[in-house]
Amino acid sequence: MSSHWLVTTVAGVLCFSVGLTAGIGLAIVKPQKIRQWARSLGFPDSNMQWFHAQTVKFHLRIDACAPRGAVLFIGDSFIQGLCVTEVEPGAINFGIGGDTTDDVLARLPRYTSVAHAGAVVFAVGDNDLRKGFSHERIVVNYRQMLAMIPAEVPVFFCSLTPTGEGVDGSPINKKIAELNRALTTVCASRPQCHYVDLSSQLADAQGRLQPQFDDGDGLHLNAAGNRLCLEKLQESLAVRQGR
Repeated sequence: MSSHWLVTTVAGVLCFSVGLTAGIGLAIVKPQKIRQWARSLGFPDSNMQWFHAQTVKFHLRIDACAPRGAVLFIGDSFIQGLCVTEVEPGAINFGIGGDTTDDVLARLPRYTSVAHAGAVVFAVGDNDLRKGFSHERIVVNYRQMLAMIPAEVPVFFCSLTPTGEGVDGSPINKKIAELNRALTTVCASRPQCHYVDLSSQLADAQGRLQPQFDDGDGLHLNAAGNRLCLEKLQESLAVRQGR
């Protein structure tokens, strides 16, 4: 047996073993974990990109048929998971989970129904913080979003909701509180812009999401939390008709 043959055989066995081990590892590890690793390394999430593009396509089909005077809800997963017709009959849900203010700014001009909407409700910004967007960048985006809505259309900016214990802790909730204060200033800059405070009833004394409103991940609201938000939004939107 030649030494060259032996070296080649050993190398082949090692390569096979490494490949087999990697294959088994990938089979065991959840796809979500792999996607998280890829994002942490700076790779784009192709699944999320596809989901986002397809959702916008569906939105545009709805947008093309939206009746004049419809109330539009635009934002992230908070909006996407909200029964908006409970707030306003005939309301339209343009929420996309994972969206940032950058994403909303990019798709907002594509919704022609904004020009003849009865009102536009925004709820977005939480994902910006998790992606490391600066406070200043988010506030500039809020102002640009507001500027893209016709002056005669009422605008409602929802406050960001707090996170629960064990998610990101007080640092993220402190940033959320700072953004909510900035949102009140943004709204005060123009008539027919209303700030909707959803966080006061959801937060505990430390500013964290109360457990009874937590859907289990510390980020999203359960049915009880959503019910509170729906009632607050109903009350806020009644302002535009003086009810």
